[in-house]
Amino acid sequence: MISKCTNNTIVILLMLLCSNLAVAQFKITGKVLNIVGNKPLERATVFVNKTDNATQTDHEGRFTIHNVKPGNYEIIVSVVGFKTYQVPINIQSDVKLPTIALEEKTISLDEVKITKAIKPDSKYLEMFKREILGSSKFGKQCKIINP
Repeated sequence: MISKCTNNTIVILLMLLCSNLAVAQFKITGKVLNIVGNKPLERATVFVNKTDNATQTDHEGRFTIHNVKPGNYEIIVSVVGFKTYQVPINIQSDVKLPTIALEEKTISLDEVKITKAIKPDSKYLEMFKREILGSSKFGKQCKIINP
């Protein structure tokens, strides 16, 4: 059974189709490298801040983000062990970003000093047994071989 469409229905459908086509969407492409040696960074996260547009770099460090609406945004690139990269961007057409080179992030840790070993009969051993092994039937059956 075929339903009849009125002229108003056809006009409304055409308006909806045209309004969806009127909102242009663009793509952002680029490449992410390690600044040391200019080697590609695979699996770096690249996203358009405050949107759900995101992707990861491939094995050559390349990425493409699709369906970005026109406007002013911030591109953020992050990967574990490297400093986060941020750059403002204005999208009015497809954008090819210049190569992004990330610096490694170094984290200094505080010095660790070992002063003395804990004696097997110390309160810390008892606290360890109580907190880690517990006081259940099975916890009580556990034996620490080298306290």
